[in-house]
Amino acid sequence: MDIVCLFLLSQMLMKIRILLCFLLLGSIENLNAQVSITSAIFPNIGDTVRYAVDNLPANTQITSPGGMQNWDYSSLQADLIFQQIFETPDSGQSTDLFPEANLLSRIFQGVETYSLVTESKMETIGAFGEDPVGFGVNLASRFDPPLLEYMVPINYLDSVQSQSSLAVPFASSDLPDTILSILPFVPDSFRIRANFSRLDITDAWGTLQIPEGFYEVLRQKRTESLSFSVEAKVIFIGWQDITDLVLPFLGGAMLPQDTLISYRFLSNENKDVLLSFTMDSLGVEVLNAQYVSSQILTDLDETKIPTSHILAYPNPTTEKLYFQKQNIESGDYVLETFSFKGQLLAKRRFNVIGPNLNESIDISNLQAGIYWFVWRNMNTGILLDRAIKVVKE
Repeated sequence: MDIVCLFLLSQMLMKIRILLCFLLLGSIENLNAQVSITSAIFPNIGDTVRYAVDNLPANTQITSPGGMQNWDYSSLQADLIFQQIFETPDSGQSTDLFPEANLLSRIFQGVETYSLVTESKMETIGAFGEDPVGFGVNLASRFDPPLLEYMVPINYLDSVQSQSSLAVPFASSDLPDTILSILPFVPDSFRIRANFSRLDITDAWGTLQIPEGFYEVLRQKRTESLSFSVEAKVIFIGWQDITDLVLPFLGGAMLPQDTLISYRFLSNENKDVLLSFTMDSLGVEVLNAQYVSSQILTDLDETKIPTSHILAYPNPTTEKLYFQKQNIESGDYVLETFSFKGQLLAKRRFNVIGPNLNESIDISNLQAGIYWFVWRNMNTGILLDRAIKVVKE
Protein backbone atom coordinates (compact mmCIF):
# COMPACT_ATOMS: atom_id res chain seq x y z
CA MET A 1 0.00 0.00 0.00
CA ASP A 2 1.53 3.36 -1.03
CA ILE A 3 1.90 6.41 1.16
CA VAL A 4 -1.15 8.18 -0.32
CA CYS A 5 -3.42 5.25 0.50
CA LEU A 6 -2.05 5.06 4.05
CA PHE A 7 -2.66 8.77 4.52
CA LEU A 8 -6.26 8.56 3.27
CA LEU A 9 -6.90 5.55 5.50
CA SER A 10 -5.56 7.35 8.56
CA GLN A 11 -7.72 10.39 7.80
CA MET A 12 -10.82 8.19 7.47
CA LEU A 13 -10.10 6.45 10.79
CA MET A 14 -9.66 9.82 12.48
CA LYS A 15 -13.03 11.04 11.17
CA ILE A 16 -14.69 7.84 12.38
CA ARG A 17 -13.17 8.35 15.86
CA ILE A 18 -14.44 11.95 15.96
CA LEU A 19 -17.92 10.85 14.84
CA LEU A 20 -18.01 8.13 17.48
CA CYS A 21 -16.98 10.65 20.14
CA PHE A 22 -19.81 12.98 19.14
CA LEU A 23 -22.30 10.12 19.18
CA LEU A 24 -21.08 9.00 22.58
CA LEU A 25 -21.26 12.51 24.01
CA GLY A 26 -24.75 12.92 22.59
CA SER A 27 -25.86 9.67 24.16
CA ILE A 28 -24.41 10.68 27.53
CA GLU A 29 -26.14 14.06 27.26
CA ASN A 30 -29.49 12.38 26.48
CA LEU A 31 -29.08 10.03 29.41
CA ASN A 32 -28.32 12.93 31.71
CA ALA A 33 -31.44 14.77 30.44
CA GLN A 34 -33.75 11.97 31.53
CA VAL A 35 -35.50 12.57 34.82
CA SER A 36 -35.49 9.79 37.39
CA ILE A 37 -38.63 9.71 39.51
CA THR A 38 -37.90 9.44 43.23
CA SER A 39 -39.93 9.21 46.42
CA ALA A 40 -40.58 12.94 46.02
CA ILE A 41 -43.84 11.99 44.27
CA PHE A 42 -45.10 10.20 47.38
CA PRO A 43 -47.77 12.31 49.11
CA ASN A 44 -47.34 13.19 52.76
CA ILE A 45 -49.77 13.75 55.61
CA GLY A 46 -51.23 17.24 55.23
CA ASP A 47 -50.92 17.40 51.43
CA THR A 48 -53.87 18.41 49.26
CA VAL A 49 -53.76 17.75 45.51
CA ARG A 50 -56.38 19.39 43.32
CA TYR A 51 -57.33 17.86 39.99
CA ALA A 52 -59.26 19.08 36.97
CA VAL A 53 -60.94 16.64 34.57
CA ASP A 54 -61.38 17.35 30.86
CA ASN A 55 -63.97 14.98 29.39
CA LEU A 56 -63.53 16.21 25.81
CA PRO A 57 -59.77 16.83 25.56
CA ALA A 58 -58.54 18.41 22.33
CA ASN A 59 -55.06 18.10 20.81
CA THR A 60 -54.24 15.08 22.96
CA GLN A 61 -52.68 12.68 20.51
CA ILE A 62 -50.54 10.04 22.20
CA THR A 63 -47.06 10.09 20.72
CA SER A 64 -44.87 7.07 20.06
CA PRO A 65 -42.47 5.84 22.78
CA GLY A 66 -39.09 7.53 22.99
CA GLY A 67 -37.08 10.30 24.56
CA MET A 68 -36.56 14.06 24.20
CA GLN A 69 -40.27 14.68 23.56
CA ASN A 70 -42.20 17.91 24.05
CA TRP A 71 -45.86 17.44 24.98
CA ASP A 72 -48.04 20.55 24.81
CA TYR A 73 -51.39 19.90 26.48
CA SER A 74 -51.92 23.49 27.62
CA SER A 75 -55.35 23.58 25.93
CA LEU A 76 -56.91 21.22 28.49
CA GLN A 77 -60.04 22.63 30.13
CA ALA A 78 -61.79 21.72 33.37
CA ASP A 79 -65.23 20.08 33.17
CA LEU A 80 -65.03 18.71 36.69
CA ILE A 81 -62.90 19.64 39.69
CA PHE A 82 -62.05 17.63 42.78
CA GLN A 83 -59.40 17.48 45.45
CA GLN A 84 -57.57 14.65 47.18
CA ILE A 85 -56.68 15.19 50.82
CA PHE A 86 -54.01 13.16 52.64
CA GLU A 87 -54.43 12.66 56.38
CA THR A 88 -53.39 10.40 59.24
CA PRO A 89 -55.08 6.96 59.13
CA ASP A 90 -56.66 7.45 62.57
CA SER A 91 -58.90 10.14 61.08
CA GLY A 92 -60.74 7.53 58.97
CA GLN A 93 -63.81 5.46 59.73
CA SER A 94 -62.05 2.10 59.28
CA THR A 95 -58.59 2.75 60.68
CA ASP A 96 -58.84 -0.32 62.97
CA LEU A 97 -59.13 -2.59 59.92
CA PHE A 98 -55.88 -1.33 58.39
CA PRO A 99 -53.43 -1.04 61.34
CA GLU A 100 -50.34 -1.11 59.09
CA ALA A 101 -51.45 1.95 57.07
CA ASN A 102 -49.52 5.18 57.57
CA LEU A 103 -51.44 7.39 55.11
CA LEU A 104 -55.14 8.03 54.41
CA SER A 105 -56.49 9.83 51.35
CA ARG A 106 -59.98 11.13 50.63
CA ILE A 107 -61.50 12.20 47.35
CA PHE A 108 -64.70 14.12 46.67
CA GLN A 109 -66.80 10.94 46.44
CA GLY A 110 -66.05 10.35 50.12
CA VAL A 111 -64.03 7.17 49.57
CA GLU A 112 -61.22 6.57 52.08
CA THR A 113 -58.05 4.90 50.76
CA TYR A 114 -55.53 3.47 53.24
CA SER A 115 -51.91 3.24 52.06
CA LEU A 116 -48.50 2.10 53.25
CA VAL A 117 -45.66 4.37 52.14
CA THR A 118 -42.02 3.39 52.57
CA GLU A 119 -38.77 4.79 51.14
CA SER A 120 -39.07 2.68 47.98
CA LYS A 121 -42.76 2.11 47.28
CA MET A 122 -46.35 3.15 47.86
CA GLU A 123 -49.04 0.48 48.19
CA THR A 124 -52.79 0.60 48.66
CA ILE A 125 -53.77 -1.64 51.57
CA GLY A 126 -57.51 -1.14 51.39
CA ALA A 127 -60.42 1.25 51.09
CA PHE A 128 -63.65 2.14 52.81
CA GLY A 129 -66.66 3.45 50.94
CA GLU A 130 -69.41 2.41 48.58
CA ASP A 131 -68.94 -1.07 47.15
CA PRO A 132 -67.37 -1.26 43.66
CA VAL A 133 -70.43 -3.00 42.17
CA GLY A 134 -73.06 -0.48 43.16
CA PHE A 135 -75.33 -2.18 45.72
CA GLY A 136 -75.29 1.07 47.69
CA VAL A 137 -73.68 -0.29 50.88
CA ASN A 138 -70.44 0.83 52.52
CA LEU A 139 -67.73 -1.81 52.56
CA ALA A 140 -64.20 -2.08 53.87
CA SER A 141 -62.07 -3.68 51.17
CA ARG A 142 -58.60 -5.17 51.78
CA PHE A 143 -56.18 -5.91 48.94
CA ASP A 144 -54.23 -9.17 49.10
CA PRO A 145 -51.39 -8.59 48.48
CA PRO A 146 -51.38 -4.77 48.77
CA LEU A 147 -51.97 -3.06 45.43
CA LEU A 148 -48.71 -1.54 44.17
CA GLU A 149 -49.02 2.11 43.12
CA TYR A 150 -45.35 3.14 42.75
CA MET A 151 -41.92 1.59 43.15
CA VAL A 152 -39.04 4.07 43.00
CA PRO A 153 -36.74 4.99 41.49
CA ILE A 154 -38.63 5.01 38.18
CA ASN A 155 -36.43 5.31 35.10
CA TYR A 156 -36.95 5.31 31.36
CA LEU A 157 -37.68 1.80 29.98
CA ASP A 158 -38.53 0.41 33.43
CA SER A 159 -41.23 -2.26 33.52
CA VAL A 160 -43.12 -3.36 36.64
CA GLN A 161 -45.86 -5.99 36.82
CA SER A 162 -48.06 -6.56 39.85
CA GLN A 163 -51.19 -8.45 40.86
CA SER A 164 -53.70 -8.15 43.65
CA SER A 165 -57.19 -9.26 44.57
CA LEU A 166 -59.86 -8.65 47.15
CA ALA A 167 -62.89 -10.51 48.44
CA VAL A 168 -65.32 -8.36 50.41
CA PRO A 169 -68.01 -10.22 52.40
CA PHE A 170 -71.23 -8.64 53.64
CA ALA A 171 -74.48 -9.87 55.20
CA SER A 172 -77.67 -10.60 53.29
CA SER A 173 -79.42 -7.93 55.32
CA ASP A 174 -77.20 -5.30 53.66
CA LEU A 175 -78.77 -5.96 50.25
CA PRO A 176 -82.10 -4.64 48.97
CA ASP A 177 -85.02 -7.08 48.79
CA THR A 178 -85.10 -6.66 45.00
CA ILE A 179 -81.86 -8.65 44.74
CA LEU A 180 -82.73 -11.25 47.36
CA SER A 181 -86.05 -11.99 45.65
CA ILE A 182 -84.43 -13.02 42.35
CA LEU A 183 -82.18 -15.69 43.90
CA PRO A 184 -83.30 -19.35 43.80
CA PHE A 185 -81.88 -19.95 47.30
CA VAL A 186 -81.53 -18.17 50.63
CA PRO A 187 -77.89 -17.10 51.00
CA ASP A 188 -76.10 -16.85 54.33
CA SER A 189 -73.83 -14.04 53.13
CA PHE A 190 -72.37 -12.44 49.99
CA ARG A 191 -69.01 -11.27 48.79
CA ILE A 192 -67.64 -9.26 45.90
CA ARG A 193 -64.47 -10.67 44.38
CA ALA A 194 -62.14 -8.58 42.26
CA ASN A 195 -58.84 -9.45 40.59
CA PHE A 196 -56.32 -6.85 39.44
CA SER A 197 -53.30 -7.19 37.16
CA ARG A 198 -51.13 -4.19 36.31
CA LEU A 199 -48.27 -3.66 33.89
CA ASP A 200 -46.49 -0.29 34.09
CA ILE A 201 -43.99 0.49 31.31
CA THR A 202 -42.08 3.78 31.36
CA ASP A 203 -41.99 4.32 27.62
CA ALA A 204 -41.10 8.01 27.10
CA TRP A 205 -39.52 11.10 28.64
CA GLY A 206 -39.41 14.79 27.89
CA THR A 207 -41.02 18.14 28.74
CA LEU A 208 -44.73 18.44 29.54
CA GLN A 209 -46.83 21.59 29.34
CA ILE A 210 -50.28 21.70 30.98
CA PRO A 211 -52.34 24.74 32.08
CA GLU A 212 -50.45 24.57 35.39
CA GLY A 213 -46.97 25.01 33.82
CA PHE A 214 -43.90 23.18 32.45
CA TYR A 215 -42.44 19.99 33.91
CA GLU A 216 -39.67 17.49 33.19
CA VAL A 217 -41.48 14.16 33.16
CA LEU A 218 -41.46 10.47 32.51
CA ARG A 219 -44.46 8.93 30.74
CA GLN A 220 -45.76 5.64 32.05
CA LYS A 221 -48.18 3.41 30.16
CA ARG A 222 -50.38 1.45 32.54
CA THR A 223 -52.29 -1.60 31.30
CA GLU A 224 -54.66 -2.86 33.94
CA SER A 225 -56.85 -5.94 33.69
CA LEU A 226 -59.62 -6.30 36.22
CA SER A 227 -62.65 -8.46 36.71
CA PHE A 228 -65.49 -8.51 39.22
CA SER A 229 -67.84 -11.23 40.32
CA VAL A 230 -70.57 -11.57 42.95
CA GLU A 231 -70.74 -14.73 45.05
CA ALA A 232 -73.27 -16.00 47.59
CA LYS A 233 -72.58 -18.44 50.41
CA VAL A 234 -75.13 -21.20 50.81
CA ILE A 235 -75.20 -23.50 53.85
CA PHE A 236 -73.81 -27.00 53.10
CA ILE A 237 -72.87 -25.92 49.55
CA GLY A 238 -70.41 -23.06 49.94
CA TRP A 239 -69.73 -20.07 47.74
CA GLN A 240 -71.72 -19.85 44.48
CA ASP A 241 -71.15 -17.40 41.63
CA ILE A 242 -74.38 -15.38 41.13
CA THR A 243 -72.97 -12.71 38.83
CA ASP A 244 -75.26 -13.62 35.92
CA LEU A 245 -78.32 -13.48 38.19
CA VAL A 246 -77.68 -10.00 39.58
CA LEU A 247 -76.20 -8.49 36.41
CA PRO A 248 -79.57 -7.34 35.00
CA PHE A 249 -80.23 -5.46 38.24
CA LEU A 250 -76.85 -3.74 38.01
CA GLY A 251 -77.26 -2.66 34.42
CA GLY A 252 -74.19 -4.61 33.32
CA ALA A 253 -71.82 -1.63 33.37
CA MET A 254 -70.92 -2.04 37.02
CA LEU A 255 -69.09 -5.33 36.47
CA PRO A 256 -66.23 -4.54 34.08
CA GLN A 257 -64.40 -7.56 32.70
CA ASP A 258 -61.91 -5.82 30.50
CA THR A 259 -58.55 -4.10 30.17
CA LEU A 260 -58.04 -0.44 31.04
CA ILE A 261 -55.23 1.54 29.40
CA SER A 262 -53.93 4.88 30.65
CA TYR A 263 -50.90 7.11 30.18
CA ARG A 264 -49.51 8.77 33.30
CA PHE A 265 -47.01 11.64 33.39
CA LEU A 266 -44.83 11.71 36.51
CA SER A 267 -42.63 14.52 37.84
CA ASN A 268 -40.62 15.01 41.00
CA GLU A 269 -42.14 18.50 41.17
CA ASN A 270 -45.62 17.15 41.92
CA LYS A 271 -47.18 14.71 44.34
CA ASP A 272 -48.80 11.66 42.74
CA VAL A 273 -49.74 11.75 39.02
CA LEU A 274 -49.23 15.06 37.23
CA LEU A 275 -51.41 14.20 34.21
CA SER A 276 -53.20 11.03 33.17
CA PHE A 277 -55.10 10.08 30.02
CA THR A 278 -57.75 7.36 30.12
CA MET A 279 -57.85 5.54 26.80
CA ASP A 280 -60.48 3.51 24.96
CA SER A 281 -60.31 -0.29 24.97
CA LEU A 282 -57.96 -0.23 21.96
CA GLY A 283 -55.61 2.29 23.54
CA VAL A 284 -56.04 4.69 20.61
CA GLU A 285 -58.54 7.41 21.55
CA VAL A 286 -58.29 9.59 24.66
CA LEU A 287 -61.55 9.44 26.64
CA ASN A 288 -60.66 11.97 29.33
CA ALA A 289 -57.75 13.77 30.92
CA GLN A 290 -57.05 14.40 34.62
CA TYR A 291 -54.42 16.95 35.55
CA VAL A 292 -53.27 18.94 38.57
CA SER A 293 -54.44 22.53 38.90
CA SER A 294 -53.46 24.58 41.93
CA GLN A 295 -55.36 27.62 40.68
CA ILE A 296 -58.73 25.97 41.41
CA LEU A 297 -60.20 26.72 44.83
CA THR A 298 -57.05 28.68 45.76
CA ASP A 299 -59.02 31.63 47.15
CA LEU A 300 -61.53 29.52 49.06
CA ASP A 301 -61.37 28.42 52.66
CA GLU A 302 -61.17 24.62 52.39
CA THR A 303 -63.56 24.21 55.32
CA LYS A 304 -66.23 26.20 53.46
CA ILE A 305 -66.35 24.20 50.23
CA PRO A 306 -70.07 23.26 50.21
CA THR A 307 -69.80 19.65 49.02
CA SER A 308 -72.33 18.37 51.55
CA HIS A 309 -75.01 21.06 51.69
CA ILE A 310 -77.11 20.13 48.70
CA LEU A 311 -80.05 17.75 48.96
CA ALA A 312 -80.60 15.33 46.07
CA TYR A 313 -83.49 12.88 46.33
CA PRO A 314 -84.72 10.22 46.02
CA ASN A 315 -81.61 8.03 46.09
CA PRO A 316 -81.95 5.47 44.53
CA THR A 317 -84.30 6.91 41.94
CA THR A 318 -86.00 5.76 38.76
CA GLU A 319 -87.58 8.60 36.78
CA LYS A 320 -87.09 11.98 38.47
CA LEU A 321 -84.30 13.57 40.51
CA TYR A 322 -84.92 16.59 42.75
CA PHE A 323 -82.39 19.12 44.08
CA GLN A 324 -82.86 21.49 47.02
CA LYS A 325 -80.51 23.92 48.71
CA GLN A 326 -80.99 26.88 51.01
CA ASN A 327 -78.94 30.07 51.23
CA ILE A 328 -77.58 29.68 47.72
CA GLU A 329 -76.08 32.59 45.80
CA SER A 330 -78.12 33.85 42.86
CA GLY A 331 -76.56 33.42 39.44
CA ASP A 332 -76.00 31.08 36.51
CA TYR A 333 -75.35 27.42 37.34
CA VAL A 334 -74.47 24.35 35.29
CA LEU A 335 -75.66 20.87 36.20
CA GLU A 336 -73.42 18.17 34.72
CA THR A 337 -74.16 14.44 34.61
CA PHE A 338 -71.22 12.04 34.57
CA SER A 339 -71.14 8.27 34.14
CA PHE A 340 -69.52 5.99 36.71
CA LYS A 341 -66.36 6.04 34.55
CA GLY A 342 -66.25 9.86 34.38
CA GLN A 343 -67.73 10.43 30.93
CA LEU A 344 -69.77 13.63 30.57
CA LEU A 345 -73.30 12.62 29.55
CA ALA A 346 -75.30 15.83 29.84
CA LYS A 347 -74.92 19.52 30.70
CA ARG A 348 -77.83 21.76 31.70
CA ARG A 349 -77.83 25.49 32.48
CA PHE A 350 -80.01 27.07 35.19
CA ASN A 351 -80.53 30.64 36.29
CA VAL A 352 -81.04 30.45 40.04
CA ILE A 353 -82.70 33.31 41.90
CA GLY A 354 -81.60 32.96 45.52
CA PRO A 355 -81.72 32.14 48.26
CA ASN A 356 -83.28 28.73 47.53
CA LEU A 357 -82.56 26.13 44.87
CA ASN A 358 -85.49 23.92 43.84
CA GLU A 359 -84.97 22.04 40.59
CA SER A 360 -85.90 18.66 39.14
CA ILE A 361 -84.67 16.76 36.09
CA ASP A 362 -85.91 13.78 34.13
CA ILE A 363 -83.45 10.86 34.28
CA SER A 364 -85.70 8.19 32.75
CA ASN A 365 -83.33 7.92 29.77
CA LEU A 366 -80.44 6.74 31.97
CA GLN A 367 -79.71 3.05 32.33
CA ALA A 368 -79.42 1.42 35.74
CA GLY A 369 -76.17 2.30 37.47
CA ILE A 370 -74.38 4.99 39.48
CA TYR A 371 -74.01 8.55 38.15
CA TRP A 372 -72.41 11.77 39.37
CA PHE A 373 -74.44 14.98 39.32
CA VAL A 374 -72.34 18.13 39.72
CA TRP A 375 -73.63 21.68 40.26
CA ARG A 376 -71.20 24.43 39.34
CA ASN A 377 -71.60 28.16 39.78
CA MET A 378 -70.37 29.67 36.50
CA ASN A 379 -68.90 32.70 38.29
CA THR A 380 -67.35 31.31 41.46
CA GLY A 381 -66.69 27.73 40.33
CA ILE A 382 -68.06 26.28 43.57
CA LEU A 383 -68.88 22.60 43.18
CA LEU A 384 -71.81 20.68 44.60
CA ASP A 385 -71.56 16.98 43.78
CA ARG A 386 -73.70 13.95 44.47
CA ALA A 387 -73.55 10.27 43.57
CA ILE A 388 -76.99 8.97 42.64
CA LYS A 389 -78.00 5.37 41.99
CA VAL A 390 -80.50 4.86 39.15
CA VAL A 391 -82.58 1.68 39.23
CA LYS A 392 -85.09 0.27 36.78
CA GLU A 393 -88.23 -1.64 37.62
